Amino acid sequence: MRSRMAAIMWILAVALLVVLPLAPALADQPVAKPLDHPTNIPPIPRAMPDLIPYHDFDPPKSSLFDINKFTVSGDMRVRPEMRSQADFGTTAGKPANNDFYVQQWMRLGLNYSIAPDVDVFFQPQWAKNWGAANNTGTGAGCAGSVCSNDTFQSGQGDSLFARQAFIMIRNLGVQGLSLKAGRQLIVMGNHRLFGHFDWANTGFSHDGVTLQYSQPSWEFWGGWVRPMETDFNIASAGTANQSSFGVVPPGVSQGQGGFGDSDLFFARLALKPMAGLAIEPLWVFQSNNARTTGSSLVVAHANGQNRHTVGARVGYRQGMFDGTFEGYHQFGTMSSTIPGAAGGISTNQKDLHINAYALAAEGGVTLKDAPWSPRIGAEFNYASGDGDANCTTAATCNGTA
Repeated sequence: MRSRMAAIMWILAVALLVVLPLAPALADQPVAKPLDHPTNIPPIPRAMPDLIPYHDFDPPKSSLFDINKFTVSGDMRVRPEMRSQADFGTTAGKPANNDFYVQQWMRLGLNYSIAPDVDVFFQPQWAKNWGAANNTGTGAGCAGSVCSNDTFQSGQGDSLFARQAFIMIRNLGVQGLSLKAGRQLIVMGNHRLFGHFDWANTGFSHDGVTLQYSQPSWEFWGGWVRPMETDFNIASAGTANQSSFGVVPPGVSQGQGGFGDSDLFFARLALKPMAGLAIEPLWVFQSNNARTTGSSLVVAHANGQNRHTVGARVGYRQGMFDGTFEGYHQFGTMSSTIPGAAGGISTNQKDLHINAYALAAEGGVTLKDAPWSPRIGAEFNYASGDGDANCTTAATCNGTA
């Protein structure tokens, strides 16, 4: 029995030794493990290529981005103008000339809805006169058309800029409450105090934060915007291209620390007592602490002032008839640059009192069934002024934006 078991064990051992060398030849071809990123492919026996781990160069797919939530809009305006004996570039005392030029702006709007109540909007704008040459800075001496249409030459860096760039959050904790932060358009009523001023070739935008709370019969709108920042990474005075984080108007002193900025605070309440009727009381506070040299009182939106504006707008539209009445009173203080005030340089002592007002009324009829729907209307505007430059009261009414 023992001899039989020993014989079986020897036979199995011999069979195993015979089969082992044949196993690699009968096995499947080795395959490297798939990889999700580019790397060195490990060596494979018999130098057989491995096509599985090659990197996929297609754009990544993520649930965080949905192309259906992305909206693109755009518009363009080309406006030729002709002026007769009214060349704006003519130096005082020289005869005016006839002038003809073409203005153009183009805007591209990019909007993405992050969530049903959250939108991000960016709108770059390119604005320039056809053939406009460099006016200042490096390259200003370019001959003729050699560099006249180079938008990015020094001195023309503001031809391409951001008109709007904001995030908007609706129903912010409360149904009907919206927040908008960033560069945005602020338009009220008939654009007399706040407007986008699209008649110009660039328009107005404001940087800041606004809140709006809307109900069926009334609406509140308020916020803070900053028209001018004078102390953060400003280009040195007299440089050709002040394309820095802040923009300083000509003549404004830059070494003012944190006291040379301009801010606007506003609050508007819109009441809707009946269909077609809106009553809109308004308060605006302009705090402009920038110092200037020379006579700043004769310049619109003079620097160195704290100006309050209170008033209201009443608007009515019913069928083909419409009408608007606006009245505003301005008060506050502003600095003078009269002779003797620190050698003609404003010290921001707020030595003048502001007492100004403005009125506006208009009405019209719109013929909706006629071709082009023309409107026939009449309008009256009045704003106070100041004819005495040496008085202690500033009576000139200023628009805000």
